[in-house]
Amino acid sequence: MPYQSNLSLKDKVQLFLFSIFVSTSDKTHLELKDSGFLSYEILPDGSNGFIPKKDLPRIVLSQFSDPQISNENQKIKVISVNRLLAEKVGQIINVAGGNLTLIEEEKGLDLDCLVSTKKKTTTSVKIARVFNCQTEKLGEDNAFDIVIKLGKSFEKRF
Repeated sequence: MPYQSNLSLKDKVQLFLFSIFVSTSDKTHLELKDSGFLSYEILPDGSNGFIPKKDLPRIVLSQFSDPQISNENQKIKVISVNRLLAEKVGQIINVAGGNLTLIEEEKGLDLDCLVSTKKKTTTSVKIARVFNCQTEKLGEDNAFDIVIKLGKSFEKRF
């Protein structure tokens, strides 16, 4: 055999079957080195390689948007113990197609992550799953459809 592997025969067969039945017609191939996202540099170990630049190009970001989240157009508010943390989470929500409306900083939030929503939607469920948050019902009188609270514990694990 030309290479070593720690996969069992069963795993190899499953991988083979998976590769046969998965269609590649709906896949997008992006050459990140041609997108302007990566720069070719000398790495800290002395070898040559690619380093990501600060901002992602729109073509890359568009591959991660979720049409269901975009179509729901939920007004989202993020409350966090740290404004920078809220902005980073907000960027992820925006890339996914969410409508981040407001960021607030609230020191002393002694919780992990909480997604409050008026009604269970695809957007609220996906946000809760991505960030591993608890969920709760939000009062109908709230101006936002979804309120995300990011506390001290979330800051440590993010």
